[in-house]
Amino acid sequence: MLICLFVVGSGALGCESLKTSALMGVSCGERGRLALTDDDVIEKNNSTRQFLFRDWNMGQVKSTVAASAAALIYPHLMIEAWQNRVSPETENVFDETFWEHLTAVVIALN
Repeated sequence: MLICLFVVGSGALGCESLKTSALMGVSCGERGRLALTDDDVIEKNNSTRQFLFRDWNMGQVKSTVAASAAALIYPHLMIEAWQNRVSPETENVFDETFWEHLTAVVIALN
């Protein structure tokens, strides 16, 4: 069964969702994919709560760093990072076709 997961937020909750999905094989290999979005950047206080971020990641986009770090830990994870807020202003990015292909959405906003 193909499972397509969309995680909104890559802070503490989002990083845990990535880890859990990868450990369960939900978005690994031919079983599916995981789309991750967050428009925020990593700050110093993030590195103590989110295991995917390091001090040298300060100022970088959370979703991009989280996706790259998770892919190194879980090489079979099929992940795509976005840097967009989910809102009426991004309906052209997260359009009807995008939503139709999802199995589940995880709201991981702190």
